[in-house]
Amino acid sequence: MSGAAPPPPHEIQVDLAATYSVAGFRYLPRIGHGHIGQYEFYVSLDGTNWGTPVATGSFPDTLAEKEVLFPPKTGRYIRFRALTNAVGQPWTTIAELNVYQAGSSAAQLPHGTIDFPAAAATIVAGTTIDFSGTGSSAANLVPLTYRWSFQPGSGVDDVSIEDPGVTRFNYPGTFVATFTVADSLKRTDSAPPTRTITVLPRGVLVSHAGWTLQYADSQETVGENGAATNAFDGLTSTYWHTQWLNAQPPPPHEIQINLGAPHDLNAFRYLPRQDGKTAGRISQYEFYVSSDGVNWTAAGNLTLALPSQLFLGLAAAANVSNATINVQFRSFEATSLPNPVTSLTAAAIDASHEKVTWTTAGGATSYLVQRKASTDTDYIDLTTNASGTSFTDGTVSAGQTYAYGVVAVGSSGATTGQSATTTVMT
Repeated sequence: MSGAAPPPPHEIQVDLAATYSVAGFRYLPRIGHGHIGQYEFYVSLDGTNWGTPVATGSFPDTLAEKEVLFPPKTGRYIRFRALTNAVGQPWTTIAELNVYQAGSSAAQLPHGTIDFPAAAATIVAGTTIDFSGTGSSAANLVPLTYRWSFQPGSGVDDVSIEDPGVTRFNYPGTFVATFTVADSLKRTDSAPPTRTITVLPRGVLVSHAGWTLQYADSQETVGENGAATNAFDGLTSTYWHTQWLNAQPPPPHEIQINLGAPHDLNAFRYLPRQDGKTAGRISQYEFYVSSDGVNWTAAGNLTLALPSQLFLGLAAAANVSNATINVQFRSFEATSLPNPVTSLTAAAIDASHEKVTWTTAGGATSYLVQRKASTDTDYIDLTTNASGTSFTDGTVSAGQTYAYGVVAVGSSGATTGQSATTTVMT
């Protein structure tokens, strides 16, 4: 973006083209920045005399569609004012804005939104996705009931809670996850939201036998054993570390590996250092393949939601046939980090589920949720991309004590270490 960025408040006024008895609205945020924090909503007959707002409040910084209901007011014009940005930015954005007419069936039926995943997702068999949703009833016919269904063949049982949390898919295929909300009269959402989950075959790991280091731009061999070859020595206790003792060259960093033989591959695995320290975890990366180690072709790029200071890179494999494979891996430095999470609570839902809740962190686009059982020596990652400000852990055991930590993740990296921790017993 260029030029001036005028700060909030921002507003939009809309002519509905006819007079209605307006009873509520829905606001869908965009994927990205500009999410509305505090707001005011008005209804007017003439578009000039607005009077007092029919609704005021504050939205959480999530991608979920927001629904606000209020006593019906007759008017032809609506005015939506964004008083603040949810994370203090100067911008305001709206993906879609809709209004309810009083007495309409759509306003009276329960409504469900899927908070996470925010869009269709592709994973590898044996890995997990965090599912969460939000239900509401315009007619206030509560309590609401929930059902997540995952289609036959997925190997995932249907569940009847709002936020199932971490869910493992063991079988390859394409499956549709459906979130259905029912009110106290057993009426369901007229159009339950869905997410398509594509599960790829896991494949077989390529043996490290025959791998050789072709190039690494930096490695620490004086202050510690941070040799680049540690990235593929088969030992989780060692790691490649770029230079830090006498100099600290900034990212991008890269490593190139000759796999020694042709392979057909469709994925790679990257293991961060396992000594309990988070320094050097990779965030943004590019991945290349080559048949000669000179001419490289990009195989993909992504931003990982992991804690990052970005002076460590690890090598992996990519997809090419009938040639000796070389792999190039580059990491890039983040330019700004989100604010840390300052408040965190956890409570048992039942004997096998615990819900972790935290406050919104400014600049965060997602959160890394970690857990440590009383029998564990270190924290494990439950999800690296939790949306919203809550997460349901469905992998706990009754009678155990668990400590949870949450790390705020932004578009350019994450806060260093856990932002907040809490302990709970099931």
